[in-house]
Amino acid sequence: MQAAQKSQYGGGMTAGSRKRISKAVTLMAQASKPKWIFNHISQQYQYHHISFITLTVSDKKNISTRFGYDYLLKPFLGWLRDTKGVKTYVWKLEFQKRGQVHYHITLPDFIDYNEIRKTWNSLQRKAGLLDDYAREHGHFNPNSTDIHAVNNKRNLGSYLVKELGKAVDAKRLHATEIVNSLIKAGEIPEEERKKFIDEYTGDELKADGKVWDCSNNLAGANYFALPMERWHMDVFDELRQAGQLREVVQDWWSLIYITGDTSPPEILRTSEQTQLDDYLQTIILN
Repeated sequence: MQAAQKSQYGGGMTAGSRKRISKAVTLMAQASKPKWIFNHISQQYQYHHISFITLTVSDKKNISTRFGYDYLLKPFLGWLRDTKGVKTYVWKLEFQKRGQVHYHITLPDFIDYNEIRKTWNSLQRKAGLLDDYAREHGHFNPNSTDIHAVNNKRNLGSYLVKELGKAVDAKRLHATEIVNSLIKAGEIPEEERKKFIDEYTGDELKADGKVWDCSNNLAGANYFALPMERWHMDVFDELRQAGQLREVVQDWWSLIYITGDTSPPEILRTSEQTQLDDYLQTIILN
């Protein structure tokens, strides 16, 4: 666990970091059961599975990632845990094209968007990040949050991993596009590509702290595993013949993708499905 936490630092997403964030999000999606909740705003019941929250910084001047974590994200996560009882979450730092930080948080809990916005803006105001906005607009309540429910995705884990990975180092990508066009126009030599990309990007993308993290129950959890038996191989043979299975085979391992409508509960025995459900519950309740 110490090694995993250490690799979350460094200002970028390594291949190992992507695997760990993918595991955390996948486990959360598997362990969090969809449910009907009562929305006090709409005064109606609604189906809910996962919430995807985006928190933006309203100040025009870019803040450092350390400042953002210490004065905004860390106390916001504390509010989620201590006030709203949130136990399970994954957060990810990203940069807007202008270099300003913003955060994505995904969690299974349903929380009133007004509470989220009020709490986030309160933290921004306390940190002195709404003074210019208030002078311009006459109030301290910018539209700095976006919350939407993720319910109807067939492969929810993959969808969330993709969403959390969007716009990673967006300003660097934008700078790369500019430099590529200048190289194509003959205004910059090819061998100086990296130098000019770094100059266009500036220091805003250097994260001096974590770029992602998750709740302790996800950080310490592993995928559910069980031994492959003849029964499972027969099921896979049937799926293969039906064109619902794709494989990547190596000397010591195989990766199997179910491409049809078959879901994991249908390829497990009843007792194995019970073991899986019990295991996932221990993650959520931890």
